[in-house]
Amino acid sequence: MSKLNYLKSNRIKSVKVKSDFKMQLLCGKIIETLNTGKRQKLSSELAESLCNTSGIPKVNVKISDTKQYHRKSGNRTVYKQYGYYKQETNYLYIQNLTAVQGKPLAGKTFLDTLLHEWLHHSIRTNLN
Repeated sequence: MSKLNYLKSNRIKSVKVKSDFKMQLLCGKIIETLNTGKRQKLSSELAESLCNTSGIPKVNVKISDTKQYHRKSGNRTVYKQYGYYKQETNYLYIQNLTAVQGKPLAGKTFLDTLLHEWLHHSIRTNLN
């Protein structure tokens, strides 16, 4: 992303999305499951619904059954990457396992990450 787009993106404080009952159900199901395959399916459906209601192009979603990228300093984890969005490939990517213990992400944390990365897609799409 160019520096100008980065600065524009940082000025955006809200994104309007029209939620519907289907999206609310998908969010609940995402929070309830820890299974990577189910999260893949549900996350793809939610992202598609969000894109459709926002009038932006569909984003591809990939949920990986791998540990989060992280860095340690001594015995402490000092950085964790929950997911990322790559505009060049139109992919939203989330690692489903915690950085250190390799357990599935808590449902709310997973959903927060999915929505956070989708916002990157929404904002970058609207900047171009």
